[in-house]
Amino acid sequence: MKRFLALFLLSTVYCLLSTVIYAADTPAKTKLQKTPEAVEKGKLIYYKRCSFCHGLKGDGDGPAAHQMIPRPRDFTKGLYKFRTTNSGELPTDEDLFRTISRGIPGTPMQTFDSDKIKNGLTEDERWQVIYYIQTFYHDFADPEFDPYKQVVKVAKEIPSSPESIEKGKKIFKEMKCWECHGDGGKGNGPNAPKLKDKFRSDPILPFDLTKGWRYKAG
Repeated sequence: MKRFLALFLLSTVYCLLSTVIYAADTPAKTKLQKTPEAVEKGKLIYYKRCSFCHGLKGDGDGPAAHQMIPRPRDFTKGLYKFRTTNSGELPTDEDLFRTISRGIPGTPMQTFDSDKIKNGLTEDERWQVIYYIQTFYHDFADPEFDPYKQVVKVAKEIPSSPESIEKGKKIFKEMKCWECHGDGGKGNGPNAPKLKDKFRSDPILPFDLTKGWRYKAG
């Protein structure tokens, strides 16, 4: 048991360090076609590289999951945070590619870009594992499913200025962001201790917005 914990802690530290190396937002090569062969290859990659955290069944209950905060994603629920689609919608293939390539800073989810780390996955391997992960949730196989119709159009960036900052402060108050993130943005708002996720009622730790280098996505 001690050996397992030691290996887990070492792997977690490595993963946290590796996430500071960002991959490109989009693949450099043409997207690999989704075929039964690609899915089967993705299954083998998933078992070898992903199941330790996400579980063999994709339910986020792998051997290491209980040691992690936040817990690994449960792919069987079809709920994804990091996407370009509307709230409640499934992500695009490119959204999943970006997350697997970049990793998620501040969590054990490492980058898997083979151009950035020695034991990473090639672009084709990343597409293959994405296609297998999609088998855990039925709506990905729906012939009418088209996440690209749900992609959110991002507004043009507004330059920072005293006026825009003041407007942002007003929105922060009106939308009650402070209730979780706190008035000073440190993640210590009055509702912070009460927050639970939709998966297993695990605690949610509101992000400390004063630590900008740890933003997970966006």
